[in-house]
Amino acid sequence: MTAQVEARAGERLPHALGVILRVLAAGPAGYALGAMTALVAARYLPVPARDAAQAGMMLGFLVHGGVVLWAFAAASAARAWAWLCPFAVALILAWRLP
Repeated sequence: MTAQVEARAGERLPHALGVILRVLAAGPAGYALGAMTALVAARYLPVPARDAAQAGMMLGFLVHGGVVLWAFAAASAARAWAWLCPFAVALILAWRLP
């Protein structure tokens, strides 16, 4: 009986870790990607600064919502992070360009 309980606990740990990684991808990482999208859009949109900032914020909300959906719709937490990391690197590089 004790072996069955230990086996169940061993099965739950990878699942719980996957859920935690998805929550981290959806929450803090999604917020960071949305904020970076807003910064990049506000910097490079060819409209007045006030309009670019507003459009960037709206685009950032869409990106954050999309990241939340993607984090929980992906086949695995690793696949969600594998998609988010290149997107984050691209945004950082776009923001750092002159």
